[in-house]
Amino acid sequence: MHRADITENQKNKWDKLYQEGTASESAGENDKAVELYLAAAKIDETYADLQFRLGRCYWAMAQYEKAGDRFVRACQLDTLRFRPDSRINEIIHEVADNRQTEGIYFVDTAGALEEHSPHNTPGNELFYEHVHFNFAGNYIVAKTILGQIEKILPAKIKLHKVESAGPLTEEQCKQYLAYTDWDRYRVGYILLNTLLKRPPYTNQLEHNERIKVIEHKLKNLKASFDRQTLENIGKQYRRAIRHNPADWWLHWGYADLLMKGLKNKPAGARQRRIVTELVPNSYTAHYAYGSALASLGNYDAAITSIRTALRLYPLFADAYRRLAMIYLRKGDTAEAIEHFSNELRLRPDRAGGYVKLGPLLQQQGKFDKAEELYRRGLTFSANKAALHYPVSYTHLRAHETSL
Repeated sequence: MHRADITENQKNKWDKLYQEGTASESAGENDKAVELYLAAAKIDETYADLQFRLGRCYWAMAQYEKAGDRFVRACQLDTLRFRPDSRINEIIHEVADNRQTEGIYFVDTAGALEEHSPHNTPGNELFYEHVHFNFAGNYIVAKTILGQIEKILPAKIKLHKVESAGPLTEEQCKQYLAYTDWDRYRVGYILLNTLLKRPPYTNQLEHNERIKVIEHKLKNLKASFDRQTLENIGKQYRRAIRHNPADWWLHWGYADLLMKGLKNKPAGARQRRIVTELVPNSYTAHYAYGSALASLGNYDAAITSIRTALRLYPLFADAYRRLAMIYLRKGDTAEAIEHFSNELRLRPDRAGGYVKLGPLLQQQGKFDKAEELYRRGLTFSANKAALHYPVSYTHLRAHETSL
């Protein structure tokens, strides 16, 4: 945002300098871009993108200290408050300072991340985007916290320390956690499609470039998944599970690999069942197990598992949809209608629910209710073609006796 008291004339001058600066930056003329950006900053320096662009230019010119200062300034001015500014971090430090006698200790994870970053400026090496750590970032944070924990352990525990045994390396952690290319692909796919392709990420300055880079990486990873590669990844999972059989997340990841990669649904369902035993109060675990059973045609057992998920979390719209689909396969239209209705009660914005429920009402001759349903769906999805035709059809059928 611009400063509150900027005049229209000042803003026009600022815009002209900013646009000329972006053109120079795009042309690789970073020194000229800096000159133009600094001139704009004299008018209004509070615009976060301006500070970020200055940081990029200084970075490209190998003036890393200046770049870092500008990146910090951009974060301070960013009006989309995803991240803590410097003052918030200062408050955390102040609150924790000199309170060891109370059992309170400060761990400077931000400082550790800077130490492990090029020119003390954390970026893509440690983050997926602007806030979520990648594996390397998580490893540094965990190792830093572990170092503080070691210092405050009771003396009787420290006596048993094996001097030669330091913390696990990042590669060792990947082995124990079965963090493979399959997981890199899975995490990247989720990140791309559930976060980065949606607002507010789409408004970020480097959005298009970031999307292209991630899509290229995912394409290459997916192309590498031949049968032998997937079998080798499976071996890594089994080795990790033997080392720590109670880690439900390992079983979860292995199930994903078995079902989606190796196409071994029975084995995947067994792994899903193990997850429900290890975390019996997880509604997602029971839902996933029920979905796996349904894919095997074991509908009754699937219904039992998904109903367990709904007892744990009655507002789980996906579970109602899955139940509806299962009952549809079983030929139980009444149950299917009930559960599609429950899904739409919780998620009225889902066009697919209307598309599924409408024809079932039509089969029962309830054309007036089907028409009402389709019209309600269009209020949420006006461009959904699959809803427009049924509105006309059901309207005609509902009123055909009067035509």
